[in-house]
Amino acid sequence: MIEAWIVSYTMAGVWLETKRESMRIAVACGGTGGHIFPGLATAQELVRRGHVVTLWLAGRDVEADSVRGWSGPVIALQARGLSGSAGAKVGAAAGMIKTVLEAVRLMRRDRPDVVLAMGSYASVGPGIAARILRIPLVLHEGNAIPGRAVRLLSPFAAAVGTGFKHTVSLPSQKTVYCGFPVRDAFSGLAKNPARPPLLLVTGGSQGAAILNRVVPEAVRAFIAAGIGKIQVVHLSGRREYGVVRERYQGLEHSVRVEAFADNMPELYAAASLAITRAGAATCTELALARVPAILVPFAAATGNHQWHNAQAMAAGGGFVVMNETACTSITLDALLRELFPSSPRLQQMQDALPGDVVADGAARLADLVERAVG
Repeated sequence: MIEAWIVSYTMAGVWLETKRESMRIAVACGGTGGHIFPGLATAQELVRRGHVVTLWLAGRDVEADSVRGWSGPVIALQARGLSGSAGAKVGAAAGMIKTVLEAVRLMRRDRPDVVLAMGSYASVGPGIAARILRIPLVLHEGNAIPGRAVRLLSPFAAAVGTGFKHTVSLPSQKTVYCGFPVRDAFSGLAKNPARPPLLLVTGGSQGAAILNRVVPEAVRAFIAAGIGKIQVVHLSGRREYGVVRERYQGLEHSVRVEAFADNMPELYAAASLAITRAGAATCTELALARVPAILVPFAAATGNHQWHNAQAMAAGGGFVVMNETACTSITLDALLRELFPSSPRLQQMQDALPGDVVADGAARLADLVERAVG
């Protein structure tokens, strides 16, 4: 039997080590990379501590890329978000009920000791099933504004870990600031700037239509002006990969387009500047990797949470925040000319990046999960 060691500090000021049998833990982290990657990072930390971890996903194609390398058990529930037309929402609600019932059935058959839910619609089924079966539930909210799933589940959660120090509208007695769980490769990541300077463009695991449309035009204008040489790595998402490649036609010597990349730490280490969305994972990784960025928050994000993420991270001056209306090829071209090829402002932005971003968020969240059972 595997044993997990728990370290505690007594009132007498003495560190004690006690041991208990390995726990069975369900980590519900399906949906997009912004939920999968922190869930996977925490799952790997829990496995290192001797626990048996099962990932609960949402059965989406994008998840296969994100969990590549995970060797543990996986359960894929066919979950969908409550978005779209009224008819689509009714269908999604009916599907959610079915998902809850299926989660209850599976947890009765193989009962976990605790459920960790990372937010998004993929967390709702396992989270409600945990409530029905009286299994301790721990949540993690990575954004500055909590999503619908976390708001729904938080009243009966044992604890809620947060990615930002100030996350509104959650029960204060349950919230614990953990930071955002990131992959091990981001701990102590050393900068290795590419030459010529590298511009990294990414809209997250699914890509961003607006970046896929306006950035190629801006890059083309910048290169045509002959101001200086740059390299570009543009992560387009699978849906628009072919279209984005066409938009860079003729610039292949300077630009590499990929649908998805699983070597993000390496790309961040080489990047001089990034143009990205403002998901919590992206903001945290940029700060840890010391990459200044132009953040273009997704305007349709629930509660406009990406805008709030961006504002919280940009306070020191390390990031430029640009709403979607202002994000045009003309404005981006102007910014690129201001920041490249060797601009004092770019160095000032890097120096102004937040230095208090938690690097051990996975370990802190794992601690919270273990305490919830105790």
